[in-house]
Amino acid sequence: MTKKLVLIACIFLTGLYGVAQDVNFLLYSNTSLNINPAMVSAGDDFKASGNYKNVSYINNVNVRSAHIMLSRPLYKNNKRFGGFGLSVLSDKSGDVEQFTCEGVTGAYAHEVQVTSWSRLSLGLQVAYFMKRIDTKQFSTGSQWVEGEGYDPSLVNGENFEKLTTSNFTLNSGLFWYMPDKDRSVKAYLGFAMFNLTKPEYSFFGAEQAEPFKYVAHAGYEVYKKNNFSITPQLLYYNSYFQNNWIIGSKWSYKYKLLQESMLFSSGSIDIITDYKINHGIALALQVNQPGYSFGIGYGFANDFSGNYTPEKGTVEISLSIKKSMFREPEKKINETDAAYYQGQERELVFKTPITHETDAKTVKEVKKELKRESSKEIKFKLEKDFQFGFNEAVLNDEAKKYIDDIVLLLTENESLFIEIIGHTDNVGTRAANQLISENRAEVVKKYLVEKGIGENRIKTKGLADLQPVFDNDTEEHRSKNRRVEFIIYY
Repeated sequence: MTKKLVLIACIFLTGLYGVAQDVNFLLYSNTSLNINPAMVSAGDDFKASGNYKNVSYINNVNVRSAHIMLSRPLYKNNKRFGGFGLSVLSDKSGDVEQFTCEGVTGAYAHEVQVTSWSRLSLGLQVAYFMKRIDTKQFSTGSQWVEGEGYDPSLVNGENFEKLTTSNFTLNSGLFWYMPDKDRSVKAYLGFAMFNLTKPEYSFFGAEQAEPFKYVAHAGYEVYKKNNFSITPQLLYYNSYFQNNWIIGSKWSYKYKLLQESMLFSSGSIDIITDYKINHGIALALQVNQPGYSFGIGYGFANDFSGNYTPEKGTVEISLSIKKSMFREPEKKINETDAAYYQGQERELVFKTPITHETDAKTVKEVKKELKRESSKEIKFKLEKDFQFGFNEAVLNDEAKKYIDDIVLLLTENESLFIEIIGHTDNVGTRAANQLISENRAEVVKKYLVEKGIGENRIKTKGLADLQPVFDNDTEEHRSKNRRVEFIIYY
């Protein structure tokens, strides 16, 4: 009877963990269609990914899940308006895989700009799933022969009315998010509903309707400094009237390699920690490269309330191949810039919105203009070639002398704020240039803070090689693109 009990336990466990989208992966950034179909539009990468997970239970019962997903963003006039995705899921349970669930899904999401700093996506998903029970893979007492043991050639005595069942279902979701300056997701809030059509299935005669499944998830980047960030995350879903809460965080670090190759270059590392209440702890490591990412995760089953849990542990691996579909629009070079980039101060240019024009040409002229001008909407923009060397973010004496004038301006006008923007040439990868441009802005900020300017008055960002002022066709032009931009405003 042992094998029969294992089968019953297997069916019960599958009902809880292995029914279609109830399979939740540790590295769920590559299995977003299992969480919320609206997420398929929230990214610039054309991506193919695969995940494999094995969950071990008592009595050698295992749940093995494999997931393959293909997703692509959609653009019009270089603006993302949506995306679509396809996925295939295989879920096998039991000591010898007596229960199998397989399915395919297709999703489309359309997104709109909600505010100047956030977007909202609406997704719809169609799914088809088929479930099977293999009665040949278990034994019962009917196959016991006295003095000989089990004889698998004998009839096991079980009479299932239907060994295979299948159905279509419809799912939908909403996904609100805040893009960061590098087009990654800084904060998000999502909600999804699965089994909207309440599909019916049965192995034992009477049809049963799949209950609704609800998913809610959220995350916010609470800390970001230099190349390190922390994003707490929350995931809730109900599984056959059970409430499941997963609390975790993603710890990210962007690294830069001095020597890069085709296979390994500058990128980022994510460490993901999750705690599923009354279930256990999961840890995952993911390495992100410009063209691919790979990860591995492990779950420790432990019910800290002291209740018994049948799960022993979880192992997961993930691999994705990706290519960014976003193309930065062509930047037209302002002819009036040509006379400036020789290492001296540049003519001041207003950043919209503006109320008045000015002929100021130096930081000293800004001071005069501020005394004459009472408008609170006025903004000045300066750019300075600090003669950065390739891959460098070091201030020379000339640069410090220039920044000292800005320090004096900010000290005498405490209502002013400053934004520092770093730029690079186009040599190297986009990821490496992003880090260098951010470091150039940060080294200027550090100097300002050392001179007594409050950090709350300073913003920094890096734009890599996205806004050149000269074509990167000669070393001279590339050196002039390695610059710092200042925006001084109320």
